[in-house]
Amino acid sequence: MLTTAVLVSQCRQFFTTGVRGLIKAEPDIDGLVVLGRSAAWIFSTKSLFEPALMPRGTAAFCIEAATMIVTLILPGRKLGARAKTQTGEEIRTSVGLRRKTARVLRDGKNEDIAVGDIVPGESYAADGFRPGQLDG
Repeated sequence: MLTTAVLVSQCRQFFTTGVRGLIKAEPDIDGLVVLGRSAAWIFSTKSLFEPALMPRGTAAFCIEAATMIVTLILPGRKLGARAKTQTGEEIRTSVGLRRKTARVLRDGKNEDIAVGDIVPGESYAADGFRPGQLDG
């Protein structure tokens, strides 16, 4: 019965979003979790309290499977959310590092111009280094 308490207390979010998605015929991972977890819990509960009603040799307990589904998915979601947040921060940081000027070759001379002013077909240093930058 401890499993029932875990499933009820820890899985409200799965039920609210999963059942809603199943009703709308737009299942997502929450809907699959609700189906798998509920099937395991119902089958195990029926096997426990009414084993005579089960076909011979099929009475089994997979209550732990219902709990393990939730136990593995909840931390996975938290890790995924954390990774997504960190990735977003890294992308924002990378965008801030982009160059604001570029050195292009115009009329035989190198000029520093704003990146937005580059015209398709112009020649520019692909590596981004300027003479003397690597000295030292």
